[in-house]
Amino acid sequence: MNNIQLTGKVLRNAIVKSFQSNEIILTLETLLWDKIKRIKRVSIVQCLIYNVRPEMEHYLIAKGKGKTISCSGHVDRSIHHVNGERKFQTDAIIDPDTIEIINK
Repeated sequence: MNNIQLTGKVLRNAIVKSFQSNEIILTLETLLWDKIKRIKRVSIVQCLIYNVRPEMEHYLIAKGKGKTISCSGHVDRSIHHVNGERKFQTDAIIDPDTIEIINK
């Protein structure tokens, strides 16, 4: 499994993807250091969070935009076939117990 640790700014309030599975989507802006070019690069990461606690879900949906959070989870890669073409999707699956809001 590909474990990840992310720290970044929430670009927009979280969106509920599924009420049944208690799933939300969160978009983070993270900074990476490019060792070759010696510059900081911005990376946009789509995060899926399952079974998030109700108070954290409410906070991320109502007031998440602009907050800096830290979290960890794993990378999930999937392949879909659309009109005979293979489409690849990569998501960050976040462990809801690791979400920490750095600036409130």
